[in-house]
This record gives sequence, structure tokens and C-alpha cells, in this order.
Amino acid sequence: MRLEDLKGMGKNRIAKLQAAGICQPLDLLLRFPYKYVDLRQTYDISRLRDGDTFTVHGIITNQPKVQYIRKGLNLLKAVLDTQYGSIEVSWFNQKFLASSLARGKELYVTGKVKKFRNKVSLSSPTIFYPEGKTVMPLYRPIKGVPQRLLDESVDALLAQTSIAGYIPDMIRQSHGLLPLNTAFRQVHRPTDVQMAYDAMKTLSLERFGYSLAIFGLIKALQHGNRKYTYTAQMQKLHDAIATLPFELTDGQQKALREIVQSLHGQRNMNRLLQGDVGCGKTVVAFLVMYYAYLNGYQSVLMAPTEVLALQHYRSAIRYLEPLGVKCVFLSGSLSKKERDEVLFHIRTHAADVVIGTHALLTDDVCFSELALIVTDEQQRFGVNQRGKLESKARGADTLVMTATPIPRTLALCMYGELEQSSITVLPEGRPEIVTSIVPENKMDGMFQYAVERTK
Repeated sequence: MRLEDLKGMGKNRIAKLQAAGICQPLDLLLRFPYKYVDLRQTYDISRLRDGDTFTVHGIITNQPKVQYIRKGLNLLKAVLDTQYGSIEVSWFNQKFLASSLARGKELYVTGKVKKFRNKVSLSSPTIFYPEGKTVMPLYRPIKGVPQRLLDESVDALLAQTSIAGYIPDMIRQSHGLLPLNTAFRQVHRPTDVQMAYDAMKTLSLERFGYSLAIFGLIKALQHGNRKYTYTAQMQKLHDAIATLPFELTDGQQKALREIVQSLHGQRNMNRLLQGDVGCGKTVVAFLVMYYAYLNGYQSVLMAPTEVLALQHYRSAIRYLEPLGVKCVFLSGSLSKKERDEVLFHIRTHAADVVIGTHALLTDDVCFSELALIVTDEQQRFGVNQRGKLESKARGADTLVMTATPIPRTLALCMYGELEQSSITVLPEGRPEIVTSIVPENKMDGMFQYAVERTK
């Protein structure tokens, strides 16, 4: 079936549909309602408040006329006689509606309440015609194509189409999902509002399942693209762990194993290490950087602020340099002489571990054999910033750390582009991290509390 086969679909209307992204009949079925109106719902009008959604059916009792308030602003008003009494409805800059509204006409509207002195009105409500429906699906309008025509086209498609899904019935039933054919019918012509949302859930999970399958196939095809191989003996890494003045938690050990396993894999590592502040992510990152050193590679750690970067550098000096690792620090506060010296060490591989701020992104920072890129507090860097650092070493493995992953990061994890390791337990003796919101009028007390806690 083509769009041309649908009744009322001429060339002009098809062109408008195509401009809206609807190029074939299936696209019409994939154009879901943005809202459902339950016509069986009743309201206690005395309890309605500004901004509440209100749906009402009534008869127009006046002859609507356009009022011109000022240049570029006009108002169309109508009064409906409803079961709740007289309700005023109005539309700004929609004078074209005047020709379709007349005294005595039956009207269904839904919109946001405006209340003044216990009088309810609706401003710019949506007009709809249920035509026997008890639950009315509302769609975003397509300019130049009447909604009634679109409704009739959807009805025709539902009558002539049977849609089969690929999720096995056993799995579908175990998760309470509808058959795909039923879901399409219920999302467009629901028997009740709950069924409409159950149908939307089914369609969303069906599509999500296809997306995961596609990403899985793509990932399975990515074999043998590793540039840097890791062959150093693991015993040397274990010996380094034994020199630490504390024991790693089970969570840290598990995260370290997962990261090293990724480094031994056939594909480049792209991994998120997440955990609350104080859980020990940095120590795990240092051990991974040491493992890169054992294999003859450079690694870099970028932090969002100089204070944090300097803190990491001092920790690296304490933990890594006794093991023979040469560490350098780069930030915008270095003098020209200091900066040139650091750049020379990076370029000639005299530096094994580089720690710094955004200063690492400048064009004059060139690495000799950068194989591992670590980004701390990755949510504070933009995609382009992280990409610029990664472009300095094609084929390098990437580890990003955060206590607060952003939605984009979570989406990458969900779709399989970013593997994840989590540290869920704080080291023994580490005080609990408490996050609180302090109102402005208690700022002085907050600072006093902080001072007393540090004594």
C-alpha cells in the first residue's frame, strides 16, 4: 500500500505529509498521539486550579467574533453551555477558527484552566470531535492536512494491516507486554487510557529491543581493531597493589579486573568507572595507568580543575613514582619554561603518566605513545573536549570516571557503546559522604558547621 492509495490523499497533501516526515503508510502508524482524553472523566469544578487540565463538552451560546487588540494580536472568544455551567473559551491569533464556530454548534475542548473569581475559562484549548470514542487520542497537527483525514487514514490502515513482532510470546507475556498488533491498535484507538499507556510501553520496549540487537550485531562485528596490546605479567601489577598502604575493597578489585580484562580484549576499551565520592576510583585508575606503563605505553589523566588535577598529580607522585613511573603535571598556570620542559618530556616519552587540565587539549601537546586516556569527572567536559584529547592518540583505550553520570553517559551505557564498572562500597573507615541543600538564609551557619567539623 502507498499513501496514494488512501482516500483523500492527493499530491498536495502527500507533499505536506512528506515534508512532515511521513513518506509511507507505516509512518502514519508510527505517528503516535501526544495525549489521551478520557471523555468519561468528570470534574469537581470548585476544586480546579490554574493550570489543571480540563475537558468539557458544550453548545456555543454566542456568535464568536474576532477582537483586534493591537497590531499582531487578536482574540476569538466563545461561551459554552456545559454540564458545569457557562465556560468561556478563547484563542489568541487563531481567527481562522471563527468560520467553523457558530452559535448552537456542539464543541469538545480540552486545555489548561484559567480561574478568576471562581469562574473557569480555557485559553487556547484543543478542539476535537470524538465521533463515538470514549477515549480520544490527540495528535500534533500537520499543516495543510485535516486531522479528520489523518484519522480516517489511520482507521483504514489498522483495518487492512496485521503487524507481527519479533519478541517471543513467552518473553512478552512474562513482562506483561501486549502482542504488537494489539499494541498498535490500542495506541491509536484505545479502549481506555490505561490500555493506551500499556500499548505505548509495549511499542517502546519493542523498538528498544531492536536497537539493542542492532548495537549488539555491530559490536560483534568489531574484531581485531586493537592497536595497543597488553602482554605484561599480571604479577607485577599484583606486586604494585601489595605496596599500597591500604587494602583494596572488593569493589575496587572487581573494577580493576574488569578494566584489565577490557585491555586484553580484541576491541578498544571504552569504559565508565562510577561510584560515590571517596569510593576509591582514582586508585583504580592509577593502577591501570601503571599497567599501561608496564607494557611500555604512556597514559594521561585529565581533570576539570587545576585544584583536582594537582591533587591527582601529588597522589601519583606518592603511589607511582616509587614504582619507577615518571609523572608530569600540565596546566595553564605553568610558566613558559616549565611548560616547554613538560611538553618535551611528553613528546619524547620521558614522561610515562601525564596529569593535567584543559591545557592538555592544546595543539602543542604531542604524545609519543599514548595508549590510555583517563577523564575524571567526565560530566564536566563536553563531547568535543573529550574527543579532542582522544584524537591525540588514535586507537587509545578510554576510561571515564564520575560519581554523577549525565543522561548522555547513561544512554551510551544502555546502548552498549560504553561498558561500565561500579564501585558501590566505601573503603573501611571512610566517613559517609552527605550531600545537603542549604538555603541562602543559612549560609553563615553552613560555614560555621564546616569549620567545626574539620577541627
